[in-house]
Amino acid sequence: MSRRAFKFRLYPNKTQSESLDRTLHLLRDFYNAALQERRDAWTLNRVRVTCFDQINQIPEIRNELNTDYQALPVTPIKQCLRRLDKAFNAFFRRTKTGKRAGYPRFKGRNAFNSIIYNGQGFRLVGSRLRLSYLGDLKIKLSRPIEGKIKEVIAKREGGKWFAVISCDGVPERRPPATEHVVGLDAGIESFITLSDGAQIDNPRFYESTQKRLRKGSTKTVPPNEILEPMEESGKVRC
Repeated sequence: MSRRAFKFRLYPNKTQSESLDRTLHLLRDFYNAALQERRDAWTLNRVRVTCFDQINQIPEIRNELNTDYQALPVTPIKQCLRRLDKAFNAFFRRTKTGKRAGYPRFKGRNAFNSIIYNGQGFRLVGSRLRLSYLGDLKIKLSRPIEGKIKEVIAKREGGKWFAVISCDGVPERRPPATEHVVGLDAGIESFITLSDGAQIDNPRFYESTQKRLRKGSTKTVPPNEILEPMEESGKVRC
């Protein structure tokens, strides 16, 4: 058994799309504020703020901020802080090994595109994915989900929304055992040469279509064949 992720397309309506974008905006601001707190604490007082410290501050911070943050579920905020903590851990790890270490950066609009629900705040209801604060989103389940759902990520890619569903207890699928093994070597004269000596010729599609390409490029269209349809549509101007 292993963990496996399934990716499906989401089809939010206009109101839900606005809620998703607004949630990303709130989480990105929270991420940047948490990063600023860590930077200031170290720069001014040489104090290291941990992820655990910031998670404990969530109730107090939500009460001080506007109602949008108060309505936002705690789980995505925690995952936002854990994401920042991973960035710092990677920075310290690269520093210790002598590699080039880039300090965690503030996130712009196009660099923060995921909302993470881990353990709670989600449920599949028929052809809908119910996410806390966001409502029931239409989801296209193009294949069956296996195992137990542990995490759901609502992700924006190229103006579209997807759900990445991570499941535990998914059976491993291995290819059937076989005694026949062959090696492949791609070449120029022959497309592929097999380890048993057999060769697959290069199809050379470009060369084989040159005659048809030349014939197509030299074909001319009489002027009357161009003008007659334009005259009928009334688009010819003098």
